[in-house]
Amino acid sequence: MNSLNLTYQSALAQHQAGDVAQAEGLYNEVLANDPGHMDAIFNLAVLLASQNRTNEAIPLYELVLEVLPDDPDTLSNMGNAYTNTGQLEQAMDCYQRAIEGNPLLSAAHINLGNLFFQQGHTDQAIERYHEAISIDPSAANAHNNLGTILLAAGRRDEAKASYQAALKYDADNPETLKNYGNILLSFGEIEDAADIMRQVVAIAPNWAPAQADLGLTLMRLDDFVPAREALERAVALEPTFIEAWNCLGNLLHLMELHDDCEQTLRQALQVEPNNPVTAFHLGTLYFGQTRFEEALTQFARACEFQPDSADYRNSYVSPDFRFHSVSVAFKGILDNHDTDRIEAYGYAAHSAEDDHMTNALRERFHGYRQMNGQPFEVSAQQIYDDGIDILVDLAGHTKGGQLSLLALKPAPIQAHYLGYSATIGASYLDYLITDHHQVPEEQRQYFSENLVYLPDTFMATQRAPVAIDAFTRAQCGLPEDAFVFANFNTHYKIEPRMFAIWMRLLRKIPKAVLWLVRGTNSSADNLRREASARGVAPERLIFADKVLHPVHLARLANADLALDNYYHGGGVTTVDCLWMGLPVLTLAGPTPQSRNGATLLSAIGREDMIQHRIEDYEAMAFDLAENPTKLANIKAEMTAKRDQYPLFNSKRLTQHLESGYEMMWETYQKGEQPRMIDIPHLPD
Repeated sequence: MNSLNLTYQSALAQHQAGDVAQAEGLYNEVLANDPGHMDAIFNLAVLLASQNRTNEAIPLYELVLEVLPDDPDTLSNMGNAYTNTGQLEQAMDCYQRAIEGNPLLSAAHINLGNLFFQQGHTDQAIERYHEAISIDPSAANAHNNLGTILLAAGRRDEAKASYQAALKYDADNPETLKNYGNILLSFGEIEDAADIMRQVVAIAPNWAPAQADLGLTLMRLDDFVPAREALERAVALEPTFIEAWNCLGNLLHLMELHDDCEQTLRQALQVEPNNPVTAFHLGTLYFGQTRFEEALTQFARACEFQPDSADYRNSYVSPDFRFHSVSVAFKGILDNHDTDRIEAYGYAAHSAEDDHMTNALRERFHGYRQMNGQPFEVSAQQIYDDGIDILVDLAGHTKGGQLSLLALKPAPIQAHYLGYSATIGASYLDYLITDHHQVPEEQRQYFSENLVYLPDTFMATQRAPVAIDAFTRAQCGLPEDAFVFANFNTHYKIEPRMFAIWMRLLRKIPKAVLWLVRGTNSSADNLRREASARGVAPERLIFADKVLHPVHLARLANADLALDNYYHGGGVTTVDCLWMGLPVLTLAGPTPQSRNGATLLSAIGREDMIQHRIEDYEAMAFDLAENPTKLANIKAEMTAKRDQYPLFNSKRLTQHLESGYEMMWETYQKGEQPRMIDIPHLPD
């Protein structure tokens, strides 16, 4: 072997070992002595491309193609270089020529699939990945990329299988592990997802997105301290990682570390001054502290980045047209719409698979469109083309909300309702549909929307079916002779001051227990630990398994009194209790979410169960527990009058809502600006 070949072999060895600087020098030494050394030119181009020095790599690939114009490997790599520089037509041509030259070159099929994916051509991308896998079943990156595009298309089961296949052939790939962990999280397999995320962090400890995903997963487990540590590592590794800053701020908010939360969110706004999510979190913090003017300023700031275009012209849009509390409530409205006057269209934005609730809602709409995975502009044009007059958003700032779509103004009138009861802070939403308990008159000034006041309650309900079989206390894991306080809200709604009251009640009433919904193992452990710290035996907190809704309703007969939260009162969970005749005690707070209980109890005429001072809430809970006759009378009256309550009269609510729509439309047709609307009561 001559010295030039030895130099070339040394360059290859250094390249494979990862010493790119040494390899580059040796490749150049070979080319200085033999400018036509095709292998050296090709591998130097590969090396430069791997360092994102694409503009240097392209001329070298061109040199190879001058000599070997149909070389599939060079064409495939050249396509990658063109893709990286945004020359997509040239990239497409290279990939197709590479496949023509060698139909069994799996890398070219994968690269072409990536390009199709980038351009939004889902079916073509999936076809390319399948072709690559048929050629080389061990092509882990093809399995991984296939999983990613299937997930984007809402095909989660197939995506999960693809990630598992990728890990079969490349078990320690951090990107694939991270993807797999995230899809486990989407299936609710949170403990398994956390184990996967820990693996990722162990393999790639300095990868900020992995630390952020670990933090998010631990948040889902209510394991807040290590979650905070992971998110803080993420922002330390990547100080401009705005999503990690947002999550850290949200976590600190949940931990009620308000000073730390505010400081973190302000740091995030220094990183990205126009970030809407950060401004929204800051507004939420201020709103919870009743700093309304500052909150509204931040909410408005959160929406400033959205284009306020009137190039488009309306129905209901939601990410929750599946089994979800919003849809459980909303279905009663669809059941009662006057279809001779109202054409209701549904625009679904959920990424989860359709279920029985999706099918039930679809049947009730005049038209139903699935928007997930398509650009907002396409969805807006679809709504405009359908000729919708009033577009009602059911999500607001909650997960999956479509504010970017609403910002395009696809309908002449836009409102939000039900899923998010506070202000959005956006100029492109004309109305918030609410009630006088949810938003008192004195707080109207802090809402960017014009308020549409429903006369009874904003909450939509349905007469939910109840399981026929009764449940004993023993079947529910409850002591037969105990006084059972209940709260079936998710654990993140429980805050320390209210929990302290509940524990004082258990200390004062020796046979009382607190019946909670089962959350994660860690959240249950945390609550038991906090109970013990407050002098209450942990076993007096009893956790109910999640069951089908009719079964849950049937078992509520075993509770004596439901205790509401403070900052975020129960919605559908409170409706469930009232439907089953279970008294609910609430504390009306300063924000719309903290007044959920007040509006629901007012709609059944039980204002006596609404307290306005925290000490009165505690005193009444103790009084009712100590006076079983008084409590039994309340239960009996609630059960006897249930069918008379406005809360459970979906037809009445829907008629009020339709009156509101008509008043919005009349205002628009007169050429007037949106205004506050107080919908008159229908006759009782």
